[in-house]
Amino acid sequence: GDGEEVVVTATCAGPPGIQTPFEVPSDSPALPAGATHATASLRAGGAEVGSAEACDWTLDPAKGKQWRQIGHDPAGIRVQLLLVAKAGGGLRVGASRVTAAERHA
Repeated sequence: GDGEEVVVTATCAGPPGIQTPFEVPSDSPALPAGATHATASLRAGGAEVGSAEACDWTLDPAKGKQWRQIGHDPAGIRVQLLLVAKAGGGLRVGASRVTAAERHA
């Protein structure tokens, strides 16, 4: 194939706002280390409220921990992930920072 894809889902409990804390569950499935494309989906109350993608997704297999960002639009959604190598291969999400889109009334 042309590289695997990473799909990350971040959720929040209440209605989404600028300061709403979205979280990527730490028990998310392992992410493939060889992925070349990544997408993030933001969900609130079971409905998708936004998404972002990263086409230049590259990971350094020699690093045990590395930050990667999905989405680069300042007015859109940006998901920053601390990826930690798993013993059995692949990566897990060790920490996440989600910046939701700013809303202008």
